Amino acid sequence: MSTRWESYCNTTTDLLQVEPHIDSYDTKRVLEGWTVVGSGVYTKSDVGYISALYRDGVDLGAAQATAGVVNTDGEWHYASGTDLLTICTTSAPDTVHRFQTGQAWSDVKTAAVSRASEFVRVYLNKPIMRRVGVGVQAESLREATLQALLSTGDRRAGELLALADREGNVAAALRAWSVDPAAWLTRVREPGDVLPWDAVDPGVTREYLAAEYERALRGETSPPCRVGTGCRLCGACG
Repeated sequence: MSTRWESYCNTTTDLLQVEPHIDSYDTKRVLEGWTVVGSGVYTKSDVGYISALYRDGVDLGAAQATAGVVNTDGEWHYASGTDLLTICTTSAPDTVHRFQTGQAWSDVKTAAVSRASEFVRVYLNKPIMRRVGVGVQAESLREATLQALLSTGDRRAGELLALADREGNVAAALRAWSVDPAAWLTRVREPGDVLPWDAVDPGVTREYLAAEYERALRGETSPPCRVGTGCRLCGACG
């Protein structure tokens, strides 16, 4: 049953909300210690099951049917019975190239979103499908996070802007920033904390806003504003 999860999820953007450094993870492992068995042909044993092979980060594609036909640069074969990997490369694999095996990181992220969407589908007991004639327009969570960082930031937010200009993109800047974005956004702010907009006088006193905040935490309501009665309670009327 189709979940149509791709209609609702942007893999990288959504996962960045959970872990801003998500792109620094990679499940692929490096293969080293090759044995020369012919001209440009190398083998490595005890590698574990291999379904995909990468050279310098580039997927080498499907494996050859047998090791005997591996004779062109970039070709490879894995024999599960003997746990032996055979490759053909014009340059030494241990010194010039970097061979890796495992699942492509983009596929890992896609699978994570797919599993989460399938969980939602099972919970709802119906497929997640688009409704014809109905659309939803929402702001990007990634952009909203960036706006929150900048609007509540102090001088360190300037460092983030400088990094974004130097790195060329916000994701790289967040990884290089000296501040943990998640900790910054979720930290508890006390009434006495200095805020970026403290230099602006809205008329309402800080003490009144702090008192209203405490009342809200207790679930208490405040009386309506008595405009024109000479009230000085919040400070907005002089």
